[in-house]
Amino acid sequence: MKYALTLQNLRSNGATWRDSINTLQILCRNQIDPLRLAITPTDAVAVGNRRSRKTALDWLREARLGLWYSLFLGTLAQGMAAAGQTAEARMVIDEVLERCDRSEGRWCLPELLRIKGELPRLDQSATAVKAAEDHYLQALEWARRQEALSWELRAATSRAKLSHERRKSAEAEQLLSSVYNKFSEGFETSDLKTARALIHVLRRSRARS
Repeated sequence: MKYALTLQNLRSNGATWRDSINTLQILCRNQIDPLRLAITPTDAVAVGNRRSRKTALDWLREARLGLWYSLFLGTLAQGMAAAGQTAEARMVIDEVLERCDRSEGRWCLPELLRIKGELPRLDQSATAVKAAEDHYLQALEWARRQEALSWELRAATSRAKLSHERRKSAEAEQLLSSVYNKFSEGFETSDLKTARALIHVLRRSRARS
């Protein structure tokens, strides 16, 4: 979990996905605890140049991250894709989905499926769009099955973005609003702010059409 938080903190402080991933990989390779060390991307590169190398994934497989391991790898895959490491991102997300299926540790499966849906969207082909949509639908299904409203909101937001890009704003707004309206608190959280802003965009788009 602490490595996922480190990745998020780097992003929130303005680091690019590429710099964030590079920083995280160096921390993992050198077994540096990010909660005990305030480190920037530049610092991490300097440390990594002086220490023995070990791949981030190899180290993570050995680390005791418990229940958070799968979710962290999902976050890592998303960051890799955003940094242009698409092939590596697909490898990571496929590995963690297989691990979830094998161990039945499916509590974060909706989010992992949503992340897998984000990867094909980098390719604008019809096949890739269909693959993304299928993963979002699976994410929604699993979130509803688990009654995991936060995961459902994220999956609905991703699917609504895809539908909007395909000029299906009415369908997108209906889906996202139906999930957003289930919430009674937490409206200042990042996910709900993002969903609310997208709903406004979708409604404006509908009004213009």
